Amino acid sequence: MMDDPIFDLETIRDDGVPVVIVRGDLDDTGASRLDTTVRALQTDGPTSVVVDLVATGILESGGVDMLIRLHSRLHATGAELVLQGPSRTVMAVLHVTGTARLFTIRRS
Repeated sequence: MMDDPIFDLETIRDDGVPVVIVRGDLDDTGASRLDTTVRALQTDGPTSVVVDLVATGILESGGVDMLIRLHSRLHATGAELVLQGPSRTVMAVLHVTGTARLFTIRRS
């Protein structure tokens, strides 16, 4: 399986907090890659994670499901999942699915 050429993840740190920047559509394949990335960030123990969605075009059902699972997994360890800068389109999906209330959302 080839990587999606229009999907990319980049991890940076902002004051020690990991920020995963999602570029492209967050579908099933992207969701799996996001899960792998966040799991790798948790190897040294629970840490809150920011998922930057500024450059995310479409949030598909697999992406919503993964965000819910990440939220649950982090919350269970006392950490937090923060969604940063979601577009109107992404926010609409979160509201329609009733999941927006689960997340701490920071506007860019």
